[in-house]
Amino acid sequence: MDRIWAGWRSAYLSGELNLQDKPLGCVLCTIAGASSETADQDSLAASELLIVHRGASSTVALNLYPYTSGHLLVIPHRHVSELDALVESERSEMFELANAATIALSKSHRAQGFNIGMNLGGAAGAAIKDHIHMHVVPRFVGDANFMTTTADARVLPEALTETLEKVRGAWKSTGCS
Repeated sequence: MDRIWAGWRSAYLSGELNLQDKPLGCVLCTIAGASSETADQDSLAASELLIVHRGASSTVALNLYPYTSGHLLVIPHRHVSELDALVESERSEMFELANAATIALSKSHRAQGFNIGMNLGGAAGAAIKDHIHMHVVPRFVGDANFMTTTADARVLPEALTETLEKVRGAWKSTGCS
């Protein structure tokens, strides 16, 4: 059985690194706030924040610490920690954006499968516990190899900026505007 494990996240999980203590506050609010209020998708701010698409109530962005190339996050604009705190339209849009993400990643990266899910709370492995978000992780045959299991290293075949451009380009074909 292949397993995805991101060793570099252990500082988040152990509490050694608390993203909420950073000057920017909640990093997901920074991304969602910039995307919904101040940043055009093609702007420098959107590129720096790795934003792929913004919807009415959620934003899709690349994960800064991806498990695999193309690992996306679907982030609601509102800062809530529980799934039931989102209204139906917000939950619905999150899943529509996750669906569009699979379409875009199938085209941009030829993904052979996907892991889609949420880690709700610290006990479930959430690195950012106070702002719910969904992971869309493209999977590829052989993506869990010896580098991951024995060398504690992750091989990403392209820079995040290249991934961003590929996914943004493919997003246009999803029909999700």
